[in-house]
Amino acid sequence: MITSLWRKLPRSQQKYEAIKEQMPGADDETIAILLAVNSLSTQLSREIEFEDKEQKLDALRHQVVGTKQKQSKIEDSL
Repeated sequence: MITSLWRKLPRSQQKYEAIKEQMPGADDETIAILLAVNSLSTQLSREIEFEDKEQKLDALRHQVVGTKQKQSKIEDSL
């Protein structure tokens, strides 16, 4: 039942077939669990990558703000 939902998606179909090849004796529930773990792992990797990019962006924002503040002080002193 669960694996029938996975089979509707092309990428999931490929993953399903790959698992079936590597584990020919695996039942549908086992394959569904493996597909779910794979999906969660992929999502976690994306979230970690997004968080890293957010941190870099935040550091750049602070750098720009600091530069603008310095520039403003210089302009004010002129």
